[in-house]
Amino acid sequence: MKKIKPLPHIKPGYQMLLFVVTLIVGGLAIILSGAGQVSIILMIAVDAAAFCLLSLSIYYIIRYFVRDVKDIKKMVVSRYRVVNYLSENYKDRSFIFAVPGFAVNCLFTLFNAFIGVRAFSAWYISLAVYYAMLGIMRFKFLNQELMLRRGDKERSSALREWKVFLHMGILLILMSIALSGMVILMVRGGYGKSYPEYIIYVVALYTFIKLITSIINMVKAGKYKLPQLMGLRNIGYADALVSMLSLQTAMFAAFDNGNVTFRELMNSITGACVCVMVIGIGVSMVCIGASNIKKVNVKE
Repeated sequence: MKKIKPLPHIKPGYQMLLFVVTLIVGGLAIILSGAGQVSIILMIAVDAAAFCLLSLSIYYIIRYFVRDVKDIKKMVVSRYRVVNYLSENYKDRSFIFAVPGFAVNCLFTLFNAFIGVRAFSAWYISLAVYYAMLGIMRFKFLNQELMLRRGDKERSSALREWKVFLHMGILLILMSIALSGMVILMVRGGYGKSYPEYIIYVVALYTFIKLITSIINMVKAGKYKLPQLMGLRNIGYADALVSMLSLQTAMFAAFDNGNVTFRELMNSITGACVCVMVIGIGVSMVCIGASNIKKVNVKE
C-alpha cells in the first residue's frame, strides 16, 4: 500500500496567515455562539470552518516544531540511558506510560462516581460507568502484556492475546450504550462540564492535542500488529473522543447565550458522531481479532 503523503510545505508567511485566520474564525465562532438571533446554518458553517482551521494549524505547529527540535532532542536524550532507551523503543514506552494512565483513569472514575452519588447526578454516574469500562479494558491489556513478559505461556499465547483483543472490542461496542445515555442526558437535560472562562482555553488546547496525539498513536500501533498495543491505543482514542464531547458542552456552558435549539442540535450531532466512531473502533477490533484467531488456529 502506498504511504499517505503529508500535507505540503507552506512558507512561514503563509503559516502566520493561517494562524491569524484561525484566530479570527475561532473568535467569530465564539461570538456567534453567544448571539441570540443568528442562522443555525451559519453557526454550523462557521464552527466547522473553525474546527478545520484549528486542526490544520495544530498540524503545522506540531510538524515543524518537531522537525526543528529533532536534533536538540537527540542531543539531550542521548545523555540518559533510560530516556534514550524509551525514546528508541516505542512499544516499551507505550506500555510504561499506560500504567500512570490507568491510575488516572481509576481516580477519574472514583471522582465521577463520588460526585454522581453525592449530587444524585445521572450525568456523572454515566461518566463513571464509561471510564470504569475503559479502566477494565486498560487493565486487561496491561495484565496480558505482563503475563507475556513473565513468560507465562498458558496465559500469554497468541490465541489468548487475540481473544482478549476480540472480547475488548465487544466491550467497546457495549460501551456505546453508556455513551448513548450520556448523550441523551446532555441533550435533554442540559448536563455537561463547566470551567471558568480563563481555564476553558487551556482545556480546549489540551483536548485537541490529546485527540490528534491519540490518532497518531493509533496509526503507529497498527503497524506493530500487537494486540495489547493496538488495544491500548484504541482505548486512548475512545477516551479522547469523550474528552472532545465534554469540551463542547463546556464551551456552550461558557459562551452560550440561551440559544437552546442550536446547543441541542450541535450536542446531538457531535454525540451521535462520537457514538458511531466508538462503535466503529469496537467493530474493527472484533473483525481483526476474529481474523487473527483463525490464522492462529490454522497454524496450530
